[in-house]
Amino acid sequence: CIRDSEEIARKSEGAELMGVLKMDLDRLGAAFAVGIDPPTISRISTVSTRIRLFFNGWVERICRRLRPDAIYILYSGGDDLLLIAPWDVAVETAMEIRSDFARYCSDNPNLTISAGLIFVKPTFPVQRFAELVDAALKRAKSEGGNRIAAFNRTARWDEFGEAVRFGKELAEAVGSGEMPRTFLHFLLRLSKTHAAPEGCDLRWIPRLRYAAIRRLDPKTINSLRLFERVGAMIGPPLEIAASYAILKTRR
Repeated sequence: CIRDSEEIARKSEGAELMGVLKMDLDRLGAAFAVGIDPPTISRISTVSTRIRLFFNGWVERICRRLRPDAIYILYSGGDDLLLIAPWDVAVETAMEIRSDFARYCSDNPNLTISAGLIFVKPTFPVQRFAELVDAALKRAKSEGGNRIAAFNRTARWDEFGEAVRFGKELAEAVGSGEMPRTFLHFLLRLSKTHAAPEGCDLRWIPRLRYAAIRRLDPKTINSLRLFERVGAMIGPPLEIAASYAILKTRR
């Protein structure tokens, strides 16, 4: 089992970590109560059957489409799932499952899904990572659902997708030599220091401009739309983006 986990982690790009993903539908009982009109037994049975089909069958097809050699489904059925994969593949899998589920339900606002995603070393005890990923999922649900808790942050799915896209661009800039890897840690500290639930301390603006102008080429700043995107994301989304890039560029 440990050897298998190590093989999964080695297939990651960057940090050799295993991603543990748990997903679950939000407020399914309430969705049946208010999201089906009229709420007849046959209609509820049809919806319930289609949800089971998604988790029992379609999730496996998604995993085969993405990385059949690297994603291991521990279970998927009913209205939830648990799987392990290389950490970066687990990120993509979470977003793909959520996207397919939204399309499957015709973007019905009463049928949403939340996720918890953690990253662990391959030798991490199974019982412990099961507890941690369950806690992450509960955190996403407690903040309103239709969210993902990952990188020790919680975000709506749209915020998470944009953060991951920015993280990929940051990682590419580091890989090409356009950005020092230390700048990723600077962005992470910047957000942690100046972002708060009640509002941002605007001193992050001159700090970011000073650091970027000193350490980055103007072409890199412009191509990343750095000032605009950091301004839009400062807080959990920026911390997700920076954390993603840090893991992606770890050697």
